[in-house]
Amino acid sequence: MTVRIGLGIAADTVRALLIRRGSVVWTAEAALNETATIQDAITSVLSTIPIRRSARPMLSAAVWGTRAQARVVTGLPNLVDPTMLAAVIRENIGSFFLKNGVPLVAAGVRVKAPGTVLAAVVDRPVVDAIQQICRHRGWRLGSIAPTPVVLPLALTGDSILWIDGPIRALITSSGGVIESIKTEWSRVAEATPAGQPVDGLATLQVDAHTYADAYGAALLSQNEPLAISDTTIGLEHGVGAHRKLLAPAVLLACSILLLVLSPMAAVVSRVRADFQIEALHESRWNDVTGAFNQLHRVTTMLEELSAFASSKPNLSALLADIAQALPQNAVVTELEIHDGQGRILALSPEPSTIVAALGNVAGLDSLQVSREVTVALTDRVETGVEITFRLQTRSGHQ
Repeated sequence: MTVRIGLGIAADTVRALLIRRGSVVWTAEAALNETATIQDAITSVLSTIPIRRSARPMLSAAVWGTRAQARVVTGLPNLVDPTMLAAVIRENIGSFFLKNGVPLVAAGVRVKAPGTVLAAVVDRPVVDAIQQICRHRGWRLGSIAPTPVVLPLALTGDSILWIDGPIRALITSSGGVIESIKTEWSRVAEATPAGQPVDGLATLQVDAHTYADAYGAALLSQNEPLAISDTTIGLEHGVGAHRKLLAPAVLLACSILLLVLSPMAAVVSRVRADFQIEALHESRWNDVTGAFNQLHRVTTMLEELSAFASSKPNLSALLADIAQALPQNAVVTELEIHDGQGRILALSPEPSTIVAALGNVAGLDSLQVSREVTVALTDRVETGVEITFRLQTRSGHQ
């Protein structure tokens, strides 16, 4: 049975476990701080793993905190082809996911309805670090996915609550299939994780919930569309083409050998070689025809993509504009954007300045103050406003 290593990368901790013959036989964790790179932290936690290099285990990882995102994406072109919808997200990744100056690697998508998918991304430095560790140790890379994607493999229940520092993720599923992933930021620590550990994880007893992310990662299938694998990041291009040419090349070599050994064999060999070359020509022609068909399909997809991209705002740029426009004494406590509409709750000694500041942000339209709020803190009371708005498209129309 395959030896599996599960890696859980949280906001401030890296956890790992080893599964052999279906049982957890080793666990470890290490702190993840600002002074250490993600690769150093992973190397540290794996330094004591009891495994021989020749075993070639499979390592998979669950990533969360601010290093991965997963959410339901709506408003895509009215398609159900997961390849095309994934390409749309990949080419417009800043319109759907936050890019805090770090490049992202997009996984595939799980189609929920035409134009609506469940999608996921992971920071590229994390993906690169895990790849590098697998190459250095001679391990196989399984899959890399946001933590909410793997939790249904470790925790039972139709509603799972995962708490990672101030970040909470609520995962709802039906029949083992994820329906939605909702993420929120909260500084209140009163909630507790929800979801019962599966039997294999329950053997860790009090540490079961702690290692749920690493355990789910270890069991994650390489065919999971919301995960990143070698295939996703293009490490195996060109293998199929080489295999197609292998058999004709061997036959041609044999023909040359027979030609040298016997004149009669040379005649037979030439006939066989001509037949193989003719078959090869037909195969290549089929490849060319397939390539043109694929090119036409990609061209159609790019046309859809171009029309779609011109109608969507860049979410990361919009958030940066909002942050720059707000007064220095303003604090944003809540921000929601969904289906072209949004809501922002901000605190300030002068709430009226918030409305005026947001009015100068390009891309926001129809700003309205829905209510005034007061928040009681430990030593003072803060005032603020809740403002609703609509997003403008790049052409200026909703």
